Amino acid sequence: QESFDFGADIPPAELVRWTISPTKGTATMEVMSDRFQAFPAVNPYVTSVRHGFVYTAAASGSSPAPPQSILKLDTATKTVAEFALPGMQFCSEPVMVPRLEGTSEDDGYLLTQVYDADADTSSLMILDATDLAKGPVARIALRNPLPVSIYGTWADGVVPTAQDFAKGRLAASFKEKEWNEVGGGLSLL
Repeated sequence: QESFDFGADIPPAELVRWTISPTKGTATMEVMSDRFQAFPAVNPYVTSVRHGFVYTAAASGSSPAPPQSILKLDTATKTVAEFALPGMQFCSEPVMVPRLEGTSEDDGYLLTQVYDADADTSSLMILDATDLAKGPVARIALRNPLPVSIYGTWADGVVPTAQDFAKGRLAASFKEKEWNEVGGGLSLL
Protein backbone atom coordinates (compact mmCIF):
# COMPACT_ATOMS: atom_id res chain seq x y z
CA GLN A 1 0.00 0.00 0.00
CA GLU A 2 1.44 3.35 -1.04
CA SER A 3 -0.51 5.66 1.25
CA PHE A 4 -2.38 5.46 4.51
CA ASP A 5 -5.99 6.63 4.72
CA PHE A 6 -7.26 6.96 8.31
CA GLY A 7 -10.89 6.86 7.17
CA ALA A 8 -10.49 3.67 5.14
CA ASP A 9 -7.65 1.84 6.90
CA ILE A 10 -8.76 2.15 10.54
CA PRO A 11 -12.01 0.51 11.67
CA PRO A 12 -14.49 2.52 13.77
CA ALA A 13 -13.65 2.52 17.47
CA GLU A 14 -15.83 2.90 20.55
CA LEU A 15 -14.87 3.58 24.15
CA VAL A 16 -16.11 0.56 26.09
CA ARG A 17 -15.98 -0.51 29.70
CA TRP A 18 -15.55 -4.18 30.56
CA THR A 19 -16.75 -5.33 33.96
CA ILE A 20 -15.34 -8.68 35.01
CA SER A 21 -16.79 -10.64 37.90
CA PRO A 22 -14.53 -13.55 38.90
CA THR A 23 -17.07 -14.73 41.49
CA LYS A 24 -19.89 -14.89 38.94
CA GLY A 25 -17.63 -15.93 36.07
CA THR A 26 -19.03 -13.17 33.85
CA ALA A 27 -17.75 -10.29 31.76
CA THR A 28 -20.01 -7.55 30.47
CA MET A 29 -19.29 -4.81 27.97
CA GLU A 30 -20.86 -1.33 28.08
CA VAL A 31 -20.39 1.27 25.34
CA MET A 32 -19.38 4.50 27.07
CA SER A 33 -19.01 6.60 23.90
CA ASP A 34 -19.29 5.85 20.20
CA ARG A 35 -17.04 8.76 19.17
CA PHE A 36 -13.74 7.77 17.54
CA GLN A 37 -11.10 8.00 20.28
CA ALA A 38 -8.15 6.08 21.61
CA PHE A 39 -5.59 5.78 24.38
CA PRO A 40 -7.92 5.88 27.42
CA ALA A 41 -6.23 7.00 30.63
CA VAL A 42 -7.40 7.39 34.21
CA ASN A 43 -5.97 8.92 37.36
CA PRO A 44 -3.18 6.42 38.20
CA TYR A 45 -4.45 6.24 41.78
CA VAL A 46 -7.60 4.50 40.56
CA THR A 47 -6.17 2.22 37.88
CA SER A 48 -7.97 -1.15 37.96
CA VAL A 49 -10.62 0.02 40.45
CA ARG A 50 -13.92 1.81 39.89
CA HIS A 51 -13.20 5.28 38.56
CA GLY A 52 -15.32 8.28 37.68
CA PHE A 53 -13.40 9.77 34.77
CA VAL A 54 -11.65 8.57 31.62
CA TYR A 55 -9.42 10.81 29.47
CA THR A 56 -8.80 10.08 25.80
CA ALA A 57 -7.30 11.51 22.63
CA ALA A 58 -9.98 11.88 19.98
CA ALA A 59 -10.44 12.74 16.34
CA SER A 60 -12.14 16.05 15.68
CA GLY A 61 -15.11 14.32 14.03
CA SER A 62 -16.77 10.94 14.17
CA SER A 63 -14.55 9.21 11.60
CA PRO A 64 -11.06 7.83 12.21
CA ALA A 65 -8.41 10.55 12.00
CA PRO A 66 -5.32 11.63 13.92
CA PRO A 67 -6.31 12.92 17.37
CA GLN A 68 -6.94 16.66 17.68
CA SER A 69 -8.93 16.74 20.93
CA ILE A 70 -8.60 15.69 24.54
CA LEU A 71 -11.82 14.31 26.02
CA LYS A 72 -12.92 13.78 29.63
CA LEU A 73 -15.75 11.29 30.06
CA ASP A 74 -17.77 11.17 33.28
CA THR A 75 -18.40 7.43 33.65
CA ALA A 76 -21.55 7.90 35.76
CA THR A 77 -23.37 10.32 33.45
CA LYS A 78 -21.50 9.63 30.18
CA THR A 79 -21.16 13.38 29.67
CA VAL A 80 -18.09 14.52 27.78
CA ALA A 81 -15.94 17.62 28.20
CA GLU A 82 -13.58 18.48 25.34
CA PHE A 83 -10.57 20.61 24.55
CA ALA A 84 -10.10 20.81 20.77
CA LEU A 85 -6.82 21.88 19.20
CA PRO A 86 -7.02 24.43 16.39
CA GLY A 87 -5.90 23.97 12.80
CA MET A 88 -3.36 21.30 11.99
CA GLN A 89 -2.37 20.50 15.59
CA PHE A 90 -2.38 16.89 16.76
CA CYS A 91 -2.10 15.45 20.25
CA SER A 92 -0.79 12.31 21.85
CA GLU A 93 -2.39 10.22 24.58
CA PRO A 94 -3.30 12.29 27.65
CA VAL A 95 -1.39 11.46 30.81
CA MET A 96 -3.25 12.22 34.04
CA VAL A 97 -1.00 13.63 36.77
CA PRO A 98 -2.91 13.95 40.07
CA ARG A 99 -2.23 16.89 42.35
CA LEU A 100 -0.59 15.65 45.54
CA GLU A 101 -3.05 17.71 47.60
CA GLY A 102 -5.97 16.87 45.32
CA THR A 103 -9.49 16.69 46.71
CA SER A 104 -11.16 14.65 43.97
CA GLU A 105 -10.33 12.00 41.41
CA ASP A 106 -10.11 14.59 38.61
CA ASP A 107 -8.04 17.09 40.61
CA GLY A 108 -4.87 17.15 38.59
CA TYR A 109 -3.39 17.87 35.20
CA LEU A 110 -3.52 16.29 31.77
CA LEU A 111 -0.24 16.30 29.87
CA THR A 112 -0.12 15.70 26.15
CA GLN A 113 2.47 16.19 23.46
CA VAL A 114 1.22 18.43 20.64
CA TYR A 115 2.58 18.58 17.11
CA ASP A 116 1.73 21.67 15.04
CA ALA A 117 2.02 20.54 11.42
CA ASP A 118 1.71 24.07 10.00
CA ALA A 119 4.61 25.43 12.09
CA ASP A 120 6.51 22.10 12.26
CA THR A 121 6.90 22.54 16.03
CA SER A 122 6.08 20.49 19.11
CA SER A 123 5.12 21.33 22.66
CA LEU A 124 4.04 19.77 25.92
CA MET A 125 0.54 21.02 26.69
CA ILE A 126 -0.84 20.94 30.24
CA LEU A 127 -4.59 21.10 30.88
CA ASP A 128 -6.48 21.38 34.17
CA ALA A 129 -8.27 18.02 34.40
CA THR A 130 -11.14 19.55 36.37
CA ASP A 131 -11.99 22.05 33.60
CA LEU A 132 -10.84 21.36 30.04
CA ALA A 133 -12.78 24.38 28.75
CA LYS A 134 -10.22 26.69 30.39
CA GLY A 135 -7.70 25.56 27.80
CA PRO A 136 -4.01 25.01 28.49
CA VAL A 137 -2.65 26.18 31.83
CA ALA A 138 0.81 25.89 30.29
CA ARG A 139 2.41 25.04 26.99
CA ILE A 140 6.11 24.27 26.92
CA ALA A 141 7.82 24.61 23.54
CA LEU A 142 10.13 21.74 22.69
CA ARG A 143 13.45 22.43 21.02
CA ASN A 144 12.74 20.18 18.04
CA PRO A 145 9.59 19.00 16.32
CA LEU A 146 8.57 15.50 17.37
CA PRO A 147 6.16 13.19 15.62
CA VAL A 148 2.99 12.60 17.59
CA SER A 149 3.76 9.90 20.12
CA ILE A 150 1.36 7.25 21.26
CA TYR A 151 1.92 6.14 24.84
CA GLY A 152 2.71 7.97 28.05
CA THR A 153 2.49 7.23 31.75
CA TRP A 154 2.84 8.84 35.13
CA ALA A 155 4.43 6.39 37.56
CA ASP A 156 4.98 5.73 41.23
CA GLY A 157 2.24 6.55 43.68
CA VAL A 158 -0.45 5.11 45.88
CA VAL A 159 -4.06 4.08 45.47
CA PRO A 160 -5.94 6.44 47.79
CA THR A 161 -9.29 5.48 49.25
CA ALA A 162 -12.40 7.64 49.15
CA GLN A 163 -11.49 8.66 52.71
CA ASP A 164 -8.06 9.85 51.48
CA PHE A 165 -9.76 12.07 48.90
CA ALA A 166 -12.25 13.29 51.52
CA LYS A 167 -9.38 14.47 53.75
CA GLY A 168 -8.52 16.94 51.03
CA ARG A 169 -4.85 16.14 51.09
CA LEU A 170 -3.24 13.12 49.50
CA ALA A 171 0.01 14.18 51.15
CA ALA A 172 -1.58 13.38 54.53
CA SER A 173 -2.44 9.89 53.33
CA PHE A 174 1.19 9.32 52.32
CA LYS A 175 2.36 10.22 55.83
CA GLU A 176 -0.29 8.07 57.46
CA LYS A 177 0.88 5.12 55.39
CA GLU A 178 4.46 5.83 56.49
CA TRP A 179 5.81 6.30 53.02
CA ASN A 180 8.79 8.56 53.09
CA GLU A 181 9.07 9.28 49.42
CA VAL A 182 6.73 9.33 46.52
CA GLY A 183 8.62 9.33 43.28
CA GLY A 184 7.01 10.28 40.04
CA GLY A 185 8.01 10.44 36.44
CA LEU A 186 6.56 11.18 33.06
CA SER A 187 7.39 9.23 29.99
CA LEU A 188 6.08 10.14 26.57
CA LEU A 189 7.23 7.60 24.03
